[in-house]
Amino acid sequence: MTGRVFALAGLELALSGLGLALSGLGLLFKVECISTELLHVARGVFSLALIVALALGVMAARARDLARHRAWMIRAYVIGMGSGTVALVMFPIYLTGAPVSGLASDIVVVGWWLVNIALGEWIIRWLAAPVRRQPAIA
Repeated sequence: MTGRVFALAGLELALSGLGLALSGLGLLFKVECISTELLHVARGVFSLALIVALALGVMAARARDLARHRAWMIRAYVIGMGSGTVALVMFPIYLTGAPVSGLASDIVVVGWWLVNIALGEWIIRWLAAPVRRQPAIA
């Protein structure tokens, strides 16, 4: 049941990200925004990647391939959390009273998204690595 909730919540997140991306590019709604095209395009790409990761994870679960399922769900999680962890970097800057906006801010956001994805891939490989046991000391 938890997995189904995760997949549905992830799909909702991806669709809202696509809505933000399309609105930011002026293709869905007309909105005033301080972000650049870099962030709008990144939101669209990462939203589509989230949908793909969720779909592949669900397909792997239905095929009872739990290792592949776990890998795709980790990917979906880090994509979904990617823009949230940037708050760890940006929040202290906002507290100084000089918020960063525009291209500099968007580069930081996209950069942290990529850091999250790299960390997720590292975790997937670490979990898949065979356990190396120390030889018993006689």
